[in-house]
Amino acid sequence: MQLQRRLRDRDHEQKQSQLQQRMSQETAHAARIKHTQSHKALDEVRLQLDALQQAIDQRSSERQISHAAHAVSAHTFELESALASGRPFQQQLSSLKQVASEDPLLQAILCSLPSDFAGQVGPSASDQKLEDVKVAINVS
Repeated sequence: MQLQRRLRDRDHEQKQSQLQQRMSQETAHAARIKHTQSHKALDEVRLQLDALQQAIDQRSSERQISHAAHAVSAHTFELESALASGRPFQQQLSSLKQVASEDPLLQAILCSLPSDFAGQVGPSASDQKLEDVKVAINVS
């Protein structure tokens, strides 16, 4: 009887050991699956963050370009105003060159102007129109 009991106990212990091993294996398998799913979720979040960062960078770049274009435009209008009024425009030309330092084409155009020309006073737009009218009357 004791022998049967020992055999049953040993059999029971073996089954219990096998059950524990199986549970450990399934727990490890479930942990691997969860780990894999977590990595996939993190990869998706990283992709979304990368896309968001690219959108932010793009918007920032567009704002910088817009700001630069507005600055060039404002300084160009100042230069145009000085030219139209017949005032010296050295300061306006200098500030426009400074603002347009990132634009090689505009820099080339501005640098091609004779430096002494900007300090001279020229006829204002109204003076030029008056001169045009005088020439037109004398031609008739």
